[in-house]
Amino acid sequence: PYGIEVIEPLWGRTSGQIMEEFLTSGLETVIVTTTADVLGREFIGRRIDAKLVADLPEGVDPCGENGEYHTFCYGGGMFRTSVPFYTYWFADLNA
Repeated sequence: PYGIEVIEPLWGRTSGQIMEEFLTSGLETVIVTTTADVLGREFIGRRIDAKLVADLPEGVDPCGENGEYHTFCYGGGMFRTSVPFYTYWFADLNA
């Protein structure tokens, strides 16, 4: 309704191609949330790197373009210094 045209895939390239470019960019990124029925909690806190991409279950977009995961970029690329952060885990509320 706003006259915006969605063009997919992004920039005419596949998610795999975009992820390859991202991996060589030097940006440092960590997964902060996942869609639980797609990726388990073991992916939270993992850095986006080639090993993570290889570990993604079949059907998961490597860039998380279907909402499988969201990230926090904390260093590399345009950053002069890395953003300090820490991770912590909540106790299992169902225990």
